[in-house]
Amino acid sequence: MRLITTGLASMAAIFCLRVHGGELEAMQTLSEATAEKLCTIIYRGKKEPIVAFTATAYSLNGVDKNEVIYLIEKQIANGCSLDAPDSEGTSALNVAVLKAEPNLLSHLLKMGADPVQRIRSNRPWVNGLNSFEFAALLYKHDPSQTRDEVAQTLEEYHRRNNQSAKRN
Repeated sequence: MRLITTGLASMAAIFCLRVHGGELEAMQTLSEATAEKLCTIIYRGKKEPIVAFTATAYSLNGVDKNEVIYLIEKQIANGCSLDAPDSEGTSALNVAVLKAEPNLLSHLLKMGADPVQRIRSNRPWVNGLNSFEFAALLYKHDPSQTRDEVAQTLEEYHRRNNQSAKRN
């Protein structure tokens, strides 16, 4: 598989993503794309937001989770959208829910990700769900400790925001 980055820079950077072995090769190139302030990439012929794509790397073996968080923070600072959905309709936050990554979820929520944004997908089982509903659906079909932590993280976020809204 080949991934081509596109965006503000005229140079295209190419790197391979090998998912089968759980390894993300050439994370350095993704880092360089971030340094060049690219907000989109072309992956499998589709334009994808770099933030959502970077979030998918978080759960791969051999990838430094802190580096992924750093890259996402840098991408947001560069003006890239935190909530932009990929070609499947999922945002970086939805990726954290799907992959059952409560720490990534927490970081994204702190960065300002919108958990009530609806997924727009051709997949009917997920189309129209927000992150709360998506997490509940996934937990129902695959209950696990990490899925429970994801649900708890979202519930705590919801509770905090409701309290803040009541004070204002």
